[in-house]
Amino acid sequence: MTRLRDAGLRPESLHPAGRGNAITDVQGVAVGHAAVGGEARTGVTVVVPRAGAPACDPVPAAVWALNGAGECTGSILINEWGILETPIFLTGTPSVGRVYDAALDWLMARSERLAAGQDWAIPCVAECFDGWLNDARRYRAGAAEVAAALAAAAGGPVAEGGVGGGRGMIAFDFKGGIGTASRLATGTPWRVGALLNCNHGARNELTIAGVRVGGALADVPASREGPGDGSVITVLATDAPLRHDGLVRLCKRGALGLGRAGSAAHHGSGDILIAFATGAGAGSAAPSPQELGPLFQAAAEAVEEAVWNAVWAGEDKTGQQGRFVPGLPRQAVLDLLRARRPDLFAPA
Repeated sequence: MTRLRDAGLRPESLHPAGRGNAITDVQGVAVGHAAVGGEARTGVTVVVPRAGAPACDPVPAAVWALNGAGECTGSILINEWGILETPIFLTGTPSVGRVYDAALDWLMARSERLAAGQDWAIPCVAECFDGWLNDARRYRAGAAEVAAALAAAAGGPVAEGGVGGGRGMIAFDFKGGIGTASRLATGTPWRVGALLNCNHGARNELTIAGVRVGGALADVPASREGPGDGSVITVLATDAPLRHDGLVRLCKRGALGLGRAGSAAHHGSGDILIAFATGAGAGSAAPSPQELGPLFQAAAEAVEEAVWNAVWAGEDKTGQQGRFVPGLPRQAVLDLLRARRPDLFAPA
């Protein structure tokens, strides 16, 4: 049981979840994970916008920072040209340079123009700091993990929690990492999917289905002190024919989903949202104002549930120097949710 829905929760959604309730419900999107071996607590997660497409295949895209204490390489170019030309790589802060180099090598091996110096590309690499659990002096992701994540990238179910780039992440003082969800925008033919790397939030902020569950878990030992600084990288994918300006707006609605799950975008938190559209082909008409509303709502809902899924999937983890981070106490959270919101659970 790794998702709240598996335990019987039925969120109050304006829009139904996609078939897999994952970013890969957007056709063509693929996700892969790879972790550094041994005692490392770090790795790489890759999101490929159009699996099987040529290297540097552009899709409309945007990057928007709710709070900018973080890094996303390529973001200036993405926002200048309004397109994304590479997969999106999620990793730990100390690994950004190595992952960037490996991503560029991978692209050059698949593009004669890049390899011949006739063209150029800036890989999109976004980071969260996993140095509390991971010894960044000894363990950083690089070429092997980039190659493995890309080789593993596929559609269908997406592993969540402490996998790939989420291996060393901590969210709301519990084990965090990767979470994903999707929505079918009611009244439109389109989907919105979200994939997050969650490394943010203070214990008392965690909110599930409108219930402040974090504050009710004071008896669970805290792993570290702090105001909730950290980072959360949000990737949004849609098959709606959005261009750059519409994708900036979609990012902002995704940030509402972060807030619903408890995020306050603390001073030291890198809360960066990346959105891309796979359905904006030549001649495709932009969504009408009446269609944008459901897309925006769907983005907020998908991000909110993706946060829940990331924390719910987290398992107890011991890292460097014996540092311990507990997984979310699932039964205690279920008991609290059933007591506060019994209407969200089907009768036994």
